[in-house]
Amino acid sequence: MKALAESIRGLNQLQNLIIRFSAEISGPYIRFPMITGEATQHLANAISTLTTLNTLQLEFHRCPNVANFTMPYLTRSQLSLTYLDLSFTSTSLEDVALSKFSGNLSRLSKLSMFKLNIQSGSITDDGLSKLIESLTKMEKLSVLELNLQFCDQIANQSAKAIESLLESHPHLTEFKLQCRGTNFTESQIGSIQDIRSKRNFQSFLIEE
Repeated sequence: MKALAESIRGLNQLQNLIIRFSAEISGPYIRFPMITGEATQHLANAISTLTTLNTLQLEFHRCPNVANFTMPYLTRSQLSLTYLDLSFTSTSLEDVALSKFSGNLSRLSKLSMFKLNIQSGSITDDGLSKLIESLTKMEKLSVLELNLQFCDQIANQSAKAIESLLESHPHLTEFKLQCRGTNFTESQIGSIQDIRSKRNFQSFLIEE
């Protein structure tokens, strides 16, 4: 991973970057890849130096704790990202790490498309709601996709934050929410769904 990080660091004109890792499944067993949080921190640090990067897609499936060492470092620099797709399944995303990412999200001032997949992960309602509040301030954001399936701590605060973002963000035109296995109530999902009739969305989908 360090070698990959160093090779990326030298690509000063790189515009698009996609990196995928996944645990191997063999019969009833899952063999987790030898990817440490510290190693992915080196990777995230290298990515933060790529000032010309336009598109970034990171996928770490069944790689525990990787998100905590990756997300905070992606917003440490002023990047030109317009498309950011982060997928951390079956991982724990602590409030401290998420808070650092959310607090510096404004540095990605050109961001127009944001996708976050934390399916089957551990994330608090408070942490996610603060991330949503930060996205509300991203003026150029037009596409938002959230896969929160089986994140059972997600509940009232996040539902209210999502509802507020959808009502108030002036440029958001496409929205997708996957929320099966969360603690959103039918009433909260209904309130989010009702916003579709109040605004002119090009695409609006809720999967529960």
